[in-house]
Amino acid sequence: MSKIKKIANIDNFGIFKSFDWDSNLKYQNKQGQDEIYDFKEINILYGRNYSGKTSLSKIIRSL
Repeated sequence: MSKIKKIANIDNFGIFKSFDWDSNLKYQNKQGQDEIYDFKEINILYGRNYSGKTSLSKIIRSL
């Protein structure tokens, strides 16, 4: 069974308009290098109302 690591892009769904995973979910690691967040074995999604949590869960559920 393969695991979902990321959703490459979301063109138009819920609050997501032209969302690109790699350009929006970057961070710098301890060595100062850019890395991309990926889904892990267990993930906790939190955020304010209307921030896209339900839209993201609907996309994943549809897969």
